[in-house]
Amino acid sequence: NNSGTVTVSSGPGSGSVTGAMVNTGTVAVAGGFELTDFSQTAGALSGAGGITITNSFSHTGGTFSPTGSLSITTGAGDLVLTGLTPIVTTGTIALTANGGKLSLNRPLEAGTLTLTANGDLAQNADGYLKANSLSATSTNGKVELDASSSNSEIFTLTGGSAAATKTFKLRTATSLDVTGPVTGPGGIVLQTTSGAGHYLNVESHLSASSGSITLNSFGDIKLGKPGTAGPPSTPSTPNTVTANNNFTTFVGTGKAIDVVGDVTLSTATWLNSNKVSISGAFGKLALVSNAYVDNQSAGVIEFTGSQATPLLGNAGTTLMNSGLLKRSGTGSQTLDAQIFNPSGGTIQS
Repeated sequence: NNSGTVTVSSGPGSGSVTGAMVNTGTVAVAGGFELTDFSQTAGALSGAGGITITNSFSHTGGTFSPTGSLSITTGAGDLVLTGLTPIVTTGTIALTANGGKLSLNRPLEAGTLTLTANGDLAQNADGYLKANSLSATSTNGKVELDASSSNSEIFTLTGGSAAATKTFKLRTATSLDVTGPVTGPGGIVLQTTSGAGHYLNVESHLSASSGSITLNSFGDIKLGKPGTAGPPSTPSTPNTVTANNNFTTFVGTGKAIDVVGDVTLSTATWLNSNKVSISGAFGKLALVSNAYVDNQSAGVIEFTGSQATPLLGNAGTTLMNSGLLKRSGTGSQTLDAQIFNPSGGTIQS
Protein backbone atom coordinates (compact mmCIF):
# COMPACT_ATOMS: atom_id res chain seq x y z
CA ASN A 1 0.00 0.00 0.00
CA ASN A 2 1.59 3.25 -1.11
CA SER A 3 -1.33 5.65 -0.56
CA GLY A 4 -4.96 5.77 0.46
CA THR A 5 -6.67 3.11 2.57
CA VAL A 6 -6.84 -0.66 2.08
CA THR A 7 -9.39 -2.58 4.14
CA VAL A 8 -8.83 -6.32 4.64
CA SER A 9 -12.16 -7.92 5.52
CA SER A 10 -11.78 -11.65 4.80
CA GLY A 11 -11.88 -14.02 7.75
CA PRO A 12 -8.75 -15.73 9.02
CA GLY A 13 -8.03 -18.90 7.10
CA SER A 14 -10.02 -17.87 4.01
CA GLY A 15 -6.96 -16.82 2.08
CA SER A 16 -3.33 -15.75 2.27
CA VAL A 17 -1.01 -13.09 0.92
CA THR A 18 2.60 -13.82 0.02
CA GLY A 19 3.85 -10.43 1.19
CA ALA A 20 2.74 -6.95 2.20
CA MET A 21 4.60 -3.66 2.26
CA VAL A 22 3.26 -0.51 3.89
CA ASN A 23 5.06 2.67 2.75
CA THR A 24 2.33 5.25 3.33
CA GLY A 25 -1.41 5.37 3.69
CA THR A 26 -3.43 3.00 5.89
CA VAL A 27 -4.09 -0.73 6.04
CA ALA A 28 -7.19 -1.48 8.14
CA VAL A 29 -7.66 -5.13 9.12
CA ALA A 30 -11.34 -5.84 9.75
CA GLY A 31 -11.74 -9.59 9.43
CA GLY A 32 -8.41 -11.36 9.16
CA PHE A 33 -5.04 -11.04 7.50
CA GLU A 34 -2.68 -13.94 6.79
CA LEU A 35 0.60 -13.44 5.00
CA THR A 36 4.11 -14.80 4.71
CA ASP A 37 6.19 -11.60 4.84
CA PHE A 38 5.46 -8.13 6.23
CA SER A 39 7.46 -4.91 5.93
CA GLN A 40 6.48 -1.41 7.06
CA THR A 41 8.50 1.78 6.73
CA ALA A 42 5.73 4.39 7.09
CA GLY A 43 1.97 4.72 7.03
CA ALA A 44 -0.32 2.84 9.40
CA LEU A 45 -1.69 -0.63 10.05
CA SER A 46 -4.64 -0.92 12.41
CA GLY A 47 -7.90 -2.77 12.96
CA ALA A 48 -9.47 -5.45 15.13
CA GLY A 49 -9.03 -8.36 12.74
CA GLY A 50 -6.59 -11.17 13.44
CA ILE A 51 -3.14 -10.97 11.85
CA THR A 52 -0.88 -13.96 11.15
CA ILE A 53 2.63 -13.49 9.73
CA THR A 54 4.54 -16.71 9.09
CA ASN A 55 8.06 -15.96 7.82
CA SER A 56 9.48 -12.43 8.15
CA PHE A 57 8.56 -9.18 9.90
CA SER A 58 10.13 -5.74 9.60
CA HIS A 59 8.79 -2.56 11.16
CA THR A 60 11.11 0.44 10.89
CA GLY A 61 8.63 3.30 10.66
CA GLY A 62 4.98 4.25 10.67
CA THR A 63 2.28 3.03 13.04
CA PHE A 64 1.76 -0.69 13.64
CA SER A 65 -1.23 -0.86 15.99
CA PRO A 66 -3.47 -3.87 15.43
CA THR A 67 -6.02 -4.57 18.17
CA GLY A 68 -6.99 -8.11 17.21
CA SER A 69 -5.10 -11.34 17.89
CA LEU A 70 -1.56 -11.21 16.55
CA SER A 71 0.78 -14.04 15.55
CA ILE A 72 4.24 -13.29 14.17
CA THR A 73 6.75 -16.00 13.30
CA THR A 74 10.15 -15.29 11.77
CA GLY A 75 12.21 -17.99 10.14
CA ALA A 76 15.59 -16.25 10.20
CA GLY A 77 17.22 -13.42 12.10
CA ASP A 78 15.93 -11.55 15.12
CA LEU A 79 12.34 -10.49 15.79
CA VAL A 80 12.29 -6.97 17.20
CA LEU A 81 9.21 -4.98 18.23
CA THR A 82 9.75 -1.25 18.69
CA GLY A 83 7.56 1.74 19.53
CA LEU A 84 6.06 3.44 22.56
CA THR A 85 2.39 2.83 21.71
CA PRO A 86 1.16 -0.48 23.21
CA ILE A 87 -0.17 -3.24 21.00
CA VAL A 88 -3.42 -4.04 22.81
CA THR A 89 -5.78 -7.00 22.38
CA THR A 90 -8.02 -9.01 24.66
CA GLY A 91 -7.02 -12.10 22.68
CA THR A 92 -3.62 -13.69 22.10
CA ILE A 93 -0.29 -12.28 21.04
CA ALA A 94 2.09 -15.04 19.93
CA LEU A 95 5.64 -14.08 18.93
CA THR A 96 8.13 -16.68 17.65
CA ALA A 97 11.71 -15.97 16.57
CA ASN A 98 12.85 -19.29 15.09
CA GLY A 99 16.19 -17.95 13.87
CA GLY A 100 17.38 -15.52 16.51
CA LYS A 101 16.53 -13.22 19.39
CA LEU A 102 13.13 -11.91 20.42
CA SER A 103 13.50 -8.31 21.59
CA LEU A 104 10.49 -6.62 23.19
CA ASN A 105 11.16 -2.89 22.94
CA ARG A 106 7.47 -2.01 22.82
CA PRO A 107 4.57 -2.48 25.28
CA LEU A 108 2.31 -5.49 24.75
CA GLU A 109 -1.11 -5.96 26.35
CA ALA A 110 -3.05 -9.17 25.74
CA GLY A 111 -5.22 -11.80 27.34
CA THR A 112 -2.51 -14.39 26.59
CA LEU A 113 1.14 -13.81 25.69
CA THR A 114 3.12 -16.67 24.12
CA LEU A 115 6.79 -15.78 23.57
CA THR A 116 9.30 -18.15 21.94
CA ALA A 117 12.84 -17.50 20.75
CA ASN A 118 15.79 -19.44 19.43
CA GLY A 119 18.13 -16.87 21.01
CA ASP A 120 17.72 -14.51 23.94
CA LEU A 121 14.22 -13.39 24.91
CA ALA A 122 14.35 -10.01 26.61
CA GLN A 123 12.65 -6.63 27.02
CA ASN A 124 13.92 -3.09 27.46
CA ALA A 125 12.45 -0.44 29.75
CA ASP A 126 9.82 0.50 27.14
CA GLY A 127 8.67 -3.05 26.58
CA TYR A 128 6.35 -3.60 29.50
CA LEU A 129 4.01 -6.59 29.37
CA LYS A 130 0.43 -6.89 30.57
CA ALA A 131 -1.35 -10.24 30.30
CA ASN A 132 -3.59 -12.61 32.19
CA SER A 133 -1.21 -15.44 31.29
CA LEU A 134 2.31 -15.73 29.92
CA SER A 135 4.54 -18.49 28.62
CA ALA A 136 8.13 -17.66 27.70
CA THR A 137 10.69 -20.04 26.17
CA SER A 138 14.17 -19.72 24.71
CA THR A 139 15.77 -22.70 23.01
CA ASN A 140 19.38 -21.45 23.04
CA GLY A 141 19.34 -18.27 25.11
CA LYS A 142 18.19 -16.58 28.28
CA VAL A 143 14.76 -15.31 29.28
CA GLU A 144 14.99 -11.97 31.06
CA LEU A 145 11.66 -10.16 31.44
CA ASP A 146 12.64 -7.96 34.36
CA ALA A 147 13.60 -4.63 32.76
CA SER A 148 10.22 -2.92 33.09
CA SER A 149 9.40 -3.41 36.76
CA SER A 150 7.08 -0.44 37.23
CA ASN A 151 4.60 -1.31 34.49
CA SER A 152 4.61 -5.04 33.72
CA GLU A 153 1.53 -6.87 34.96
CA ILE A 154 1.61 -10.64 34.55
CA PHE A 155 -0.96 -12.53 36.62
CA THR A 156 -0.17 -16.13 35.63
CA LEU A 157 3.05 -17.74 34.40
CA THR A 158 1.95 -20.96 32.70
CA GLY A 159 5.52 -22.13 32.13
CA GLY A 160 8.86 -21.17 30.68
CA SER A 161 12.41 -22.24 30.06
CA ALA A 162 15.86 -20.96 29.21
CA ALA A 163 18.74 -22.83 27.59
CA ALA A 164 21.54 -24.69 29.36
CA THR A 165 23.53 -22.39 31.69
CA LYS A 166 21.12 -19.51 30.95
CA THR A 167 18.83 -17.62 33.34
CA PHE A 168 15.06 -17.17 33.56
CA LYS A 169 13.89 -13.89 35.14
CA LEU A 170 10.43 -12.36 35.48
CA ARG A 171 9.33 -9.31 37.43
CA THR A 172 5.73 -8.11 37.72
CA ALA A 173 3.92 -5.35 39.58
CA THR A 174 1.03 -7.68 40.41
CA SER A 175 0.45 -10.93 42.23
CA LEU A 176 1.81 -13.91 40.30
CA ASP A 177 0.58 -17.50 40.06
CA VAL A 178 3.16 -19.93 38.65
CA THR A 179 1.09 -22.82 37.31
CA GLY A 180 3.55 -24.48 34.91
CA PRO A 181 7.16 -25.65 35.22
CA VAL A 182 9.96 -23.09 34.98
CA THR A 183 13.49 -24.09 33.97
CA GLY A 184 16.46 -21.75 34.14
CA PRO A 185 19.63 -23.85 34.40
CA GLY A 186 21.76 -20.77 35.15
CA GLY A 187 19.29 -19.41 37.70
CA ILE A 188 15.67 -18.38 38.25
CA VAL A 189 14.43 -15.07 39.66
CA LEU A 190 10.69 -14.50 40.16
CA GLN A 191 9.68 -11.20 41.73
CA THR A 192 6.49 -9.32 42.54
CA THR A 193 6.78 -5.62 43.32
CA SER A 194 4.89 -2.49 44.29
CA GLY A 195 2.42 -3.72 46.88
CA ALA A 196 2.28 -5.65 50.16
CA GLY A 197 -0.77 -7.53 48.90
CA HIS A 198 1.01 -8.84 45.80
CA TYR A 199 1.65 -12.50 46.56
CA LEU A 200 3.79 -15.06 44.74
CA ASN A 201 2.15 -18.48 44.44
CA VAL A 202 4.31 -21.31 43.04
CA GLU A 203 2.31 -24.43 42.16
CA SER A 204 4.77 -26.13 39.81
CA HIS A 205 8.37 -27.29 39.42
CA LEU A 206 11.31 -24.88 39.50
CA SER A 207 14.65 -26.13 38.21
CA ALA A 208 18.05 -24.37 38.13
CA SER A 209 20.48 -27.23 37.60
CA SER A 210 23.63 -25.05 37.67
CA GLY A 211 22.42 -21.92 39.45
CA SER A 212 20.30 -20.49 42.25
CA ILE A 213 16.59 -19.75 42.64
CA THR A 214 15.32 -16.51 44.17
CA LEU A 215 11.68 -15.81 45.04
CA ASN A 216 11.06 -12.20 46.04
CA SER A 217 7.60 -10.95 46.98
CA PHE A 218 6.21 -7.82 48.64
CA GLY A 219 3.38 -10.06 49.84
CA ASP A 220 3.22 -13.69 50.95
CA ILE A 221 4.81 -16.61 49.13
CA LYS A 222 2.93 -19.89 48.77
CA LEU A 223 4.68 -23.09 47.75
CA GLY A 224 2.84 -26.14 46.49
CA LYS A 225 -0.61 -26.93 45.15
CA PRO A 226 -2.92 -28.40 47.79
CA GLY A 227 -5.42 -31.10 47.02
CA THR A 228 -9.07 -31.07 48.01
CA ALA A 229 -10.87 -32.90 50.78
CA GLY A 230 -13.69 -33.77 48.41
CA PRO A 231 -15.79 -35.66 47.84
CA PRO A 232 -14.17 -36.80 45.71
CA SER A 233 -10.84 -36.05 47.34
CA THR A 234 -7.76 -35.24 45.28
CA PRO A 235 -4.15 -35.41 46.51
CA SER A 236 -1.76 -32.49 46.51
CA THR A 237 0.10 -32.07 43.22
CA PRO A 238 3.80 -32.70 43.97
CA ASN A 239 6.25 -30.04 42.87
CA THR A 240 10.03 -29.92 43.21
CA VAL A 241 12.41 -27.01 43.74
CA THR A 242 15.82 -27.99 42.34
CA ALA A 243 18.84 -25.69 42.50
CA ASN A 244 22.54 -26.43 42.32
CA ASN A 245 23.24 -23.54 44.70
CA ASN A 246 20.93 -21.47 46.91
CA PHE A 247 17.15 -21.27 47.18
CA THR A 248 16.47 -17.83 48.63
CA THR A 249 13.09 -16.44 49.63
CA PHE A 250 12.20 -12.84 50.55
CA VAL A 251 8.82 -11.47 51.66
CA GLY A 252 7.60 -8.05 52.76
CA THR A 253 7.39 -6.87 56.35
CA GLY A 254 4.85 -8.91 58.28
CA LYS A 255 4.42 -11.39 55.42
CA ALA A 256 5.19 -15.12 55.44
CA ILE A 257 6.00 -18.19 53.36
CA ASP A 258 3.35 -20.92 53.40
CA VAL A 259 4.01 -24.49 52.27
CA VAL A 260 0.49 -25.61 51.36
CA GLY A 261 1.19 -28.66 49.19
CA ASP A 262 3.62 -31.51 48.62
CA VAL A 263 6.95 -29.70 48.06
CA THR A 264 10.34 -31.35 47.55
CA LEU A 265 13.63 -29.46 47.92
CA SER A 266 16.37 -31.13 45.88
CA THR A 267 20.15 -30.38 46.01
CA ALA A 268 19.52 -26.77 47.03
CA THR A 269 20.41 -24.81 50.16
CA TRP A 270 17.34 -22.92 51.38
CA LEU A 271 18.44 -19.72 53.11
CA ASN A 272 15.49 -18.67 55.29
CA SER A 273 15.22 -15.58 57.45
CA ASN A 274 11.41 -15.28 57.29
CA LYS A 275 8.45 -17.03 58.86
CA VAL A 276 7.64 -20.33 57.14
CA SER A 277 4.43 -22.23 57.90
CA ILE A 278 3.98 -25.82 56.77
CA SER A 279 0.23 -25.80 56.94
CA GLY A 280 -3.11 -27.34 56.20
CA ALA A 281 -4.07 -30.89 55.34
CA PHE A 282 -1.58 -31.12 52.47
CA GLY A 283 1.44 -29.04 53.47
CA LYS A 284 4.67 -31.02 53.77
CA LEU A 285 8.33 -30.55 52.90
CA ALA A 286 10.63 -33.33 51.70
CA LEU A 287 14.42 -32.94 51.51
CA VAL A 288 16.30 -35.06 48.96
CA SER A 289 19.69 -35.20 47.21
CA ASN A 290 21.76 -33.40 49.87
CA ALA A 291 19.27 -30.56 50.28
CA TYR A 292 20.06 -28.26 53.18
CA VAL A 293 17.73 -25.91 55.04
CA ASP A 294 19.49 -23.06 56.83
CA ASN A 295 16.90 -21.55 59.17
CA GLN A 296 18.81 -18.44 60.12
CA SER A 297 18.62 -16.53 63.42
CA ALA A 298 15.63 -14.44 62.28
CA GLY A 299 13.91 -17.42 60.67
CA VAL A 300 10.84 -19.25 61.99
CA ILE A 301 9.63 -22.61 60.70
CA GLU A 302 6.26 -23.52 62.15
CA PHE A 303 4.32 -26.74 61.61
CA THR A 304 0.68 -25.70 61.76
CA GLY A 305 -1.00 -28.36 59.62
CA SER A 306 -2.32 -31.87 60.08
CA GLN A 307 0.11 -33.94 58.00
CA ALA A 308 1.41 -36.94 59.96
CA THR A 309 4.94 -36.33 58.63
CA PRO A 310 5.19 -32.66 57.60
CA LEU A 311 9.01 -32.86 57.31
CA LEU A 312 10.85 -35.76 55.71
CA GLY A 313 14.57 -35.79 55.00
CA ASN A 314 16.50 -38.44 53.09
CA ALA A 315 20.03 -39.48 54.07
CA GLY A 316 22.52 -36.68 53.48
CA THR A 317 19.98 -33.89 54.00
CA THR A 318 19.96 -31.48 56.94
CA LEU A 319 17.85 -28.82 58.62
CA MET A 320 20.12 -26.40 60.52
CA ASN A 321 18.06 -24.39 62.98
CA SER A 322 19.62 -21.20 64.28
CA GLY A 323 16.21 -19.56 64.64
CA LEU A 324 12.90 -20.99 65.88
CA LEU A 325 11.48 -24.41 65.01
CA LYS A 326 7.93 -24.64 66.34
CA ARG A 327 5.07 -27.11 66.24
CA SER A 328 1.52 -25.84 66.72
CA GLY A 329 -0.47 -28.30 64.61
CA THR A 330 -3.08 -30.79 65.74
CA GLY A 331 -2.68 -34.52 66.36
CA SER A 332 0.47 -36.58 66.38
CA GLN A 333 3.21 -35.48 63.98
CA THR A 334 6.67 -36.81 63.14
CA LEU A 335 9.61 -34.77 61.91
CA ASP A 336 11.62 -37.45 60.11
CA ALA A 337 14.78 -35.55 59.26
CA GLN A 338 18.27 -34.78 60.53
CA ILE A 339 17.94 -31.58 62.55
CA PHE A 340 20.82 -29.65 64.08
CA ASN A 341 20.05 -27.05 66.75
CA PRO A 342 23.20 -25.05 67.56
CA SER A 343 23.52 -22.47 70.29
CA GLY A 344 20.93 -19.77 69.65
CA GLY A 345 18.45 -22.12 68.01
CA THR A 346 15.12 -22.88 69.72
CA ILE A 347 12.78 -25.83 69.30
CA GLN A 348 9.26 -25.60 70.70
CA SER A 349 6.60 -28.29 70.73
